[in-house]
Amino acid sequence: MKEFWFYLSCAQADWEPHLEGFYHDLSRSLGERTGIPESDIGYFGINEIKAGADRTDPIINALKSSRVFIPLFTPAYFLSEDCEREWRIFRSHHKVGTGPFLTSTSHNSLIMPILWVPQSDLPKLPASIASDAHFQLSEFRESYPKNGLRQLMAADSFREEYQDFLLRFGDWLYQTAAENPVHVEEIPIDRDRAVESPAPVKEKPSSPTVTSSEKPDEEASKIFISYRRNDSEGFAGRLFDQLSSHFGEEQIFMDLDTIEAGEDFIEVIEKAVSSCSVMIAVIGRGWLTCPDEAGQRRLDNPEDFVRLEIQIALQRNIRVIPVLVQGASIPKSNQLPEVLGKLARRNAFELSSTRWRYDVESLIEIIEKVLRRSK
Repeated sequence: MKEFWFYLSCAQADWEPHLEGFYHDLSRSLGERTGIPESDIGYFGINEIKAGADRTDPIINALKSSRVFIPLFTPAYFLSEDCEREWRIFRSHHKVGTGPFLTSTSHNSLIMPILWVPQSDLPKLPASIASDAHFQLSEFRESYPKNGLRQLMAADSFREEYQDFLLRFGDWLYQTAAENPVHVEEIPIDRDRAVESPAPVKEKPSSPTVTSSEKPDEEASKIFISYRRNDSEGFAGRLFDQLSSHFGEEQIFMDLDTIEAGEDFIEVIEKAVSSCSVMIAVIGRGWLTCPDEAGQRRLDNPEDFVRLEIQIALQRNIRVIPVLVQGASIPKSNQLPEVLGKLARRNAFELSSTRWRYDVESLIEIIEKVLRRSK
């Protein structure tokens, strides 16, 4: 049985070319993050399950072997027996039910609805559906619930909003699906870090606690990826996967998730950063201003992990490449703590979701040059 990262469910009455287009856009976006061919990553059901279908029906198998279920909400969706059957089959084979719909801050639900039409056009959700699914409208621009995804996709005036939705939803889908593989006996599952990104929206701890086996290898780590989780975790995870595929996972160091009790975390960071020849500093729109629990800017804390990582790299003359995502700009020196002032003078590299593969290949060429010079 083949495994899919997502199953796209819609009412037969709603089918149109835009639906097919969205399926391919989402498959392409997720494929760029995972390296899986677009044709193999998702399944578009179009409600082909019929009452009394045999258990070996390929649609049923696809539902059983899909990591995430994506229903396209329209009025017709809630009238369709086929859609209800798809939902029920997926639910019976996966852990869902973390509700309430549209209000939770959790990203753990495996049912991730999309508003294909304006929210105002949808009926009141049945309690069983509301308790199964999660979707935070606050994560997206106001134009999405107001107009529905179809309008964002179809109208040229909403082209930017549509691309923004693809980016944000793609990150959420990537994180959720990566953490919830389906155990399919016929296909061995790669456990060598499909994505080992920590739970979404978790910031790097200010009072960190890594087991000895997770400490960086001084000889192996050549590329250090510095990022802030609630700013650019999805991008950093995508970049880690593609750099690991090219250079080898043992050459990439990304996370200081925990530090052993009694260890000096500054010394641990110094050791990890010093073992690298190049640092990739991933900077998103919220990197500069991200606040801590007290509402203070994290960069202003001398013990902030991200600040320490970059500060040590600059002090040791390690090549630091600011990599800009989400349309972010390189901070000005007067916006940074004095110890990070040199970062503003480093030539930045932009990664765009619309040309991700090309941009990453260009970044790899730059990194290769740096690594050759460091030998």
